[in-house]
Order: sequence, then structure tokens, then C-alpha cells
Amino acid sequence: MLLGHSGSGLVAGSGPGLPPPELPASPGCCRGSAPVTTGQSRGSGAVGSPTAQTAPAPVANNKSSKKRIEIAERNRLRNRTYKSALRTLMKRCFTACQAYSQQPGAEAREGVQASLNAAFSKIDKAVKVGVLHRNTGANQKSRLSVAVRRALEPASQAA
Repeated sequence: MLLGHSGSGLVAGSGPGLPPPELPASPGCCRGSAPVTTGQSRGSGAVGSPTAQTAPAPVANNKSSKKRIEIAERNRLRNRTYKSALRTLMKRCFTACQAYSQQPGAEAREGVQASLNAAFSKIDKAVKVGVLHRNTGANQKSRLSVAVRRALEPASQAA
């Protein structure tokens, strides 16, 4: 009889009714992140949400890459504020067009023109600064122009 040989080829603890064997955690996995234990998540969201398993922030290795990270963050925040203001002005223009369609009048017409001018100005500035591509800016200006034209033309033809 051979010592240490079970004959079945099974590893200890892998049979039916036996607990699975404890595997040692490898210290070099996940690039220095802490191991996730049962019931905890690394992210801020729930266990099944996309934010639960977020990648660690990139770490800069030299001065120039640290500066590029700072510049990218600054530009991201600037772009976000531009885009947010732009969406707000576009919504104001669309709501002004809708209000003019419901109650045509000189005051509502001036409101439509003022909101259109403000939105066009903001789009042009966003394109100039580089927040928007020029084709995207032209597309948004076209959408606004069509909405204003549809709102103003039926009222002027009916009068």
C-alpha cells in the first residue's frame, strides 16, 4: 500500500459534503488594492451597481504627468459648466418657443429672440474655447433655428 495516495485522484476537502479547501490569497493581485471581503464593496454604490468596482485613480510618476492630470481635471470642470449652461439656455429657448406657440404676442416674441441670441452666443463661445466641436455647435444652432422658425411662422401666417 502506498502512503499518501488516496487512489481516487480527489483533493482533500473537495468531496461531497466537505467544505471547500481554503486557498491562500495572493499578495500581488489587483495592483495594491485591498482584498474585498464578504459583504463589503470598494465603491460607493451597492454590490451589484456599476460603481461598486471602480478602478483606482491613476497615479502620476513624474512632474509633467501630475501637471497633465491637474490640467485635464481643470478642463473637465470648465467643459462641464459650459455644457450645463448651454443645455439650460437651449431648454429656455425651447420653452420660450412653446410659450409663444400657446400665447403669441410681442412680449413672447421678444423672449424667444432673446433666448435664441443668448443660446447662439453661448454655443459660439463653447466652440471657440474648444468645449464643443464646430459641427456639434452648428447642429445645435440649427435645431434652435428650426424650433424658433416653427414657432414664429405659423403665428405670422395666421395674423
